[in-house]
Amino acid sequence: MKRQKGTYRGLATHFVPRAHLAELKEKLEKVNGFLSPEAARAEVDRIVDEFSEPLFSSSSSPPSSSSPPSSSLCNLTADVLDGCEKYFSVLPESFQALLASLDEGAASGCRFAAEVKQTLRDKCPLSCAVWLALFRQAEARKCVDERSDDAPFYAQREEEGDRLLEVLRQDFVLAEAFGHGYPENFKEGVRAVLVDKDNRPQWTPSNNADVHEDDVSRMLNYCEANGLDRYLHS
Repeated sequence: MKRQKGTYRGLATHFVPRAHLAELKEKLEKVNGFLSPEAARAEVDRIVDEFSEPLFSSSSSPPSSSSPPSSSLCNLTADVLDGCEKYFSVLPESFQALLASLDEGAASGCRFAAEVKQTLRDKCPLSCAVWLALFRQAEARKCVDERSDDAPFYAQREEEGDRLLEVLRQDFVLAEAFGHGYPENFKEGVRAVLVDKDNRPQWTPSNNADVHEDDVSRMLNYCEANGLDRYLHS
């Protein structure tokens, strides 16, 4: 992932070249531990800024609300934002219920609902159901996290790090599940797009109605995954 995309997606705030990381670490370790949280944050920001390089080169510019990434489903018009609010602000219990809601919107003439519905119906049913489950988990966790906004600065940063590690662990489990535990759909997607290039994958299950809660739970809790921590601490 390039520096621009990492920043746009909220995964990074600064870009520091690898060659400067050792010196950056050395300076950060010398920050006075008796500073107030606010002063410590200002000092850390100053040091990181000292070693950072521009996130966008002279040949590129930062993304704006008027020019989203070209890979977006559609432009972020008022209709799209309204559609996101209507169909995704409160998520249904199941992926089938989400599709039913989009079907209803498409039937009433909502272009956003029609486009999203078609995009989702073309994707792997199991992957879509897993995505919705993760989305719902994130929403539930967000409500809990908002209660700790009044925590001290250092405690908030520690919580953010723990949350990121938790997400990375879950993503690793899913990568293991889809790639090694139950690889049928991954292999089929590769075949349809890269090998035969017929763009007609035969998913398992083949339709959304046949995806059950146990299927989703099996992927989210894949117990044979090696675990991310094995690689972090090796």
